[in-house]
Amino acid sequence: MPEKILNTTKLESYYYHISIKGALDDISTRTIYTLYKCDIDNLSCQKIFYDVYNSIEPVSLRKNEEEKEIYFFRNDNLLFVDGGQPHEILTNKQFGDFIYYLGVYPPYGSSSELEYKYILYKCDLSFVGCRQLPFYYTDTGGNFSLLFDEELKQLKLYKLQFNDENVLNQNVEDDILIYTLDEEPKCYVERCDVPSG
Repeated sequence: MPEKILNTTKLESYYYHISIKGALDDISTRTIYTLYKCDIDNLSCQKIFYDVYNSIEPVSLRKNEEEKEIYFFRNDNLLFVDGGQPHEILTNKQFGDFIYYLGVYPPYGSSSELEYKYILYKCDLSFVGCRQLPFYYTDTGGNFSLLFDEELKQLKLYKLQFNDENVLNQNVEDDILIYTLDEEPKCYVERCDVPSG
């Protein structure tokens, strides 16, 4: 299958390229988006993230020069961040003028790690002003959801649960509350930590 570069940007001494691979004239086949990080001469490149999707969607790269990070978007959904600690985005939600997202390090499937580190971020809508929130969680994997409780003005992070047929439960009461964020951030499970200041 042919591979084509869709988007390129430079940050510091690296070039980042998003490529698309698939039967570009047949949208019924799976499409593979790959993010490459290359040296300044584009002679040495490494594949740092890929995403498989069922159709051809718009993709983009945004850079945050202050934080020295690159953001990879598909269809305006943040999928991956490369920088000091590269991480895959598992879920994100917009609440008011901010986007909150849960990242995992290392990205799922990128190494033989048996335990992953989860980090929560709050960003302005342009993704220029992002900051890490007081939250660390380790686990062996899973699916997660961010919800905002309007009544309590509280962000909630859940680990989603599967039923006996390995299908996600549809009832939020079956999911495990991991963390809440309001004036007083709080963990509800082991391996979750709220670091001080």
